[in-house]
Amino acid sequence: MYLKRQNIDTRDQGPRVWRAAIYLCEPDAKNGVSEPTIARQRRLCRSAAGLLRVEVLGEFVDTRKYGSLRPGLYQALEAAQQQRLDYLIVWSLDLLADFDEDAFEVAWHLGHAGTIPMPAYEDD
Repeated sequence: MYLKRQNIDTRDQGPRVWRAAIYLCEPDAKNGVSEPTIARQRRLCRSAAGLLRVEVLGEFVDTRKYGSLRPGLYQALEAAQQQRLDYLIVWSLDLLADFDEDAFEVAWHLGHAGTIPMPAYEDD
């Protein structure tokens, strides 16, 4: 369930700027699944950020050359904690984890940071 947060900070009764980061991952061609290119993912995620009216503080990109290591995802999780991100925008939530153990760890880090993972699916 994804809930859009209210845009009022009750501490000072002024509008609050919501913060987000974008996580992009190179398509995996070996599974035969049609995934968008990094450029297409970026456009979709930027569009989702516009709809959410959030300030994008950074982009994190992983390529498949690292195999199971995902330095971009690790950096995105660190940014969620350190920069107190409200959203982590991805093309698909499937990009966040390859295995159940990864899914648990990613969910724990995002939950601990108070960051909502937000998919930016294509409207085809």
